Amino acid sequence: MKINNLFRYKGGKILDIKKELTEYWFNYQYYLEKLKDVKLQKNHLDESYERMKSITSKTKIEIPAEVYQKIVNSQLAEEEALLLILNKKKQIENEINNLDQPYKIVLYFRYIRLNSFGEIANSLNYSTKRIYQLHQEGLNELQAKRTNSAEENIELANISKH
Repeated sequence: MKINNLFRYKGGKILDIKKELTEYWFNYQYYLEKLKDVKLQKNHLDESYERMKSITSKTKIEIPAEVYQKIVNSQLAEEEALLLILNKKKQIENEINNLDQPYKIVLYFRYIRLNSFGEIANSLNYSTKRIYQLHQEGLNELQAKRTNSAEENIELANISKH
């Protein structure tokens, strides 16, 4: 399935909330993979250092500071990316908390806990098909709440101008 078709909604309209939640989910997965890569690089470097150290105990071998600095910089960049993702997660979680059940629990499992639809179905004793339906209904409710909130903010801005 093409990524563009993933976001299609009635009449070809893009469902913004689904796109945003999916983007968050992919960003979080990307962060986890990048974090694994950084840890793997550090482990390889440590293993290399230990092999070199075991070759000769008489010679003091030092890993260049710039190599460690690259690893530290990479870890710092990943931590900054994580903070952005966690802020987005908190925003999404706050919006999900304002939903009615069962939409709240379905979207919580999907976007906060990152469960698959099958896992959610098993946890809630629903069919996977029903979870897909509840998911879509929950996204619709979340989008409606966002739209209403945006309209209220516009009205408040207009009132404060007068």
